[in-house]
Amino acid sequence: MVALFRSLQEQGAVQSSARIGLVLSGFGIPYDDTLASDVKAAERFNQFNSGWFLAPLATGDYPPMMRERVGSRLPNFTDEEAALVKGSYDLIMINHYFSNLITYCDSDHSETNCSTLMAGYFADMGVDNTQVHNDSVIGSGSIANPTSCTDHSGFPPSYIEYIRWAHAYDTSADMLLTENGWCGNETIDNQDQLWYYRTHLEMVHHAIYEENIPIIGYTAWSFVDNYEWGSYAPRYGLYYVDFPDNIGDKDVYSVPSTYLNRTARTAAKWYANLATTGCFEAEPEDERWLKYL
Repeated sequence: MVALFRSLQEQGAVQSSARIGLVLSGFGIPYDDTLASDVKAAERFNQFNSGWFLAPLATGDYPPMMRERVGSRLPNFTDEEAALVKGSYDLIMINHYFSNLITYCDSDHSETNCSTLMAGYFADMGVDNTQVHNDSVIGSGSIANPTSCTDHSGFPPSYIEYIRWAHAYDTSADMLLTENGWCGNETIDNQDQLWYYRTHLEMVHHAIYEENIPIIGYTAWSFVDNYEWGSYAPRYGLYYVDFPDNIGDKDVYSVPSTYLNRTARTAAKWYANLATTGCFEAEPEDERWLKYL
């Protein structure tokens, strides 16, 4: 695929300025960053989730942690394959919604026993990733499904930690921040969503202007409420959509033209102002998360 992309560029069928990259998703932070075992467990989680895909492209091989844990079950690259994939990207992209706390599955503060982990990938990784930081904000479920967002939380410092982690793999590569958004409910004046975007973009601002990380763009998820993970219940949209009660009940459903009205949420108006002016103000309560920088 990469070879075809480069060939099309040479032929002029694809713009010479076009770039190719990969999108990463999956990042955790140590339960206790003063414990070496938790730091190692978090790094193992990140290597098994994001390093699994990024490391071969950046280094020509899978992460050493995966080699150590998986052993002969992990395929080996031939010299030709390693040379083919190494450096075959132009930029690094990441999706980020939330990060849980990571600890070794049999640590004193683990809620997951190692013996209960499914054999293979999860047992090899060997972590508990079910807990959230005390300074996290938990997503509020929808009226249609109160549990639709209970496994989503917001802890802004984890965003910049993910950015730093991916950037460290290749400090010369530009970064594009792709999906980032809040799992909310039907509320129009959703202050949690506004908080999420403001505090996470504060982290992006710090990464660009204080740490000189070459971030070339940011994408809010999503423009409108849509079909998420098999349901219309999770509401990520900057714009609320008035879905009819029976939408999704049939494989084919014709929505009357009077339905699906869109209403800008509070965060949409804030985000539009940011996109127009390039400026926004931090709020005093944001210090609760900025202190982690």
